Amino acid sequence: MCLCLLFLAVFRESRGTSAQNALVGWFMLNCLIAFVIWIERSEWYSHLPFILELSFVSFLLLFSHEIKRVLSIFDIRPRWHSNVTEDLKDQQTELRQELSHAAESLSKKKEGALLVIQQRADLSDFLSGGVVIDSQVKASLIHAIFCHNGNDFHDGAVVIREGRIWQTKAFLPMPHSIKLSQQYGTRHLAAVGITDHTDAVVIVVSEERGTISIAYAGQLTEFHDRRSLESALEDHLI
Repeated sequence: MCLCLLFLAVFRESRGTSAQNALVGWFMLNCLIAFVIWIERSEWYSHLPFILELSFVSFLLLFSHEIKRVLSIFDIRPRWHSNVTEDLKDQQTELRQELSHAAESLSKKKEGALLVIQQRADLSDFLSGGVVIDSQVKASLIHAIFCHNGNDFHDGAVVIREGRIWQTKAFLPMPHSIKLSQQYGTRHLAAVGITDHTDAVVIVVSEERGTISIAYAGQLTEFHDRRSLESALEDHLI
């Protein structure tokens, strides 16, 4: 029963990707094996436990990425605000406010932006081309980075680590989703790509539409006001 539910969850998660075809193929192959065993059950019955074990292991290996994304919805990690000092709470509140203010300001001007917040998982192996600046997170600085005012930093992402701007002009991995590639631009794809592999939280501002989205655990959610964006950051940030 649990395996059936996991199969359905993975099928839904892989919708629009090449993994969905592989999942259908895996299912059909197992149906064929089950049919052969039923026809020749006297010969194959003694091997049934091994066959079931092999089928289960192949499912875990082939679709480990999709399984990880399904299981990520059961996030039981302690949040930063549950057992921290008042000073750290104030720092986290200020961080959320500065990021929300920056996103809102850029959204109104339809300036595209990509803000990556590192959490427990180290992002070093997933970034390329970044320029280290080590600066406070200020809405005015983020706005200046992404505005097309002649600077060379608006391409790529701003990466925030331990409450400070760590890198600018960083480039992120892309996901392999056919469906996402048809719906979104490069910034949104990069946001999904990094959150596919890590627990990072990414804020994306669309240059074409001026919309603000958060990417987390490979999923994109759009927000229409600053207050809801701050609330979502509070939910996702550790």
